Amino acid sequence: EKTKQNRTEWLQTYPSTAEGFQSWCGYMDGKSLKDETKSDLIDDKVRSLFKKIPCHGDFYRYTQWHNLALEVMEDLDLPTLVVHYENYERNYEGAVDTILDFLELPRNNPLPEFIAGKRYKSLYFSGKQRLAALELIRYLADEETWELLERYDDTTELEDKAAEEEAP
Repeated sequence: EKTKQNRTEWLQTYPSTAEGFQSWCGYMDGKSLKDETKSDLIDDKVRSLFKKIPCHGDFYRYTQWHNLALEVMEDLDLPTLVVHYENYERNYEGAVDTILDFLELPRNNPLPEFIAGKRYKSLYFSGKQRLAALELIRYLADEETWELLERYDDTTELEDKAAEEEAP
């Protein structure tokens, strides 16, 4: 997007690399630090975890969005369908058909190509950062939210990776 806008200075400061991502997160985290430090709505445990997670505000918003979406669905008794990325990877056409059936819509056109396998978590976050992010999500998540998200809890694998990162 920034390339399209010819924002070469921005891209030099925050290149599309792990380091550029970490720099961008540092900038964004710094912008919110003052408000987070003073807020009575954020407890000490959350503040402590924030310090360990680049772009921590996004993890906070991600968890809160799930908490609130599930609460609204329950309060309004809305019919819901949960679809995970892995559903597309395992059976793309089946996942699309499930969504269309849920929405009571026909499939009118051929499906666009789906390229499976996009994973970014280990490219942009260290094992320690991912462990802290999982701890934050687990701490903030309502029971129903955690049931929905716990499939992504790879804590054991991450603890091993974090230990490797610390080894000389």
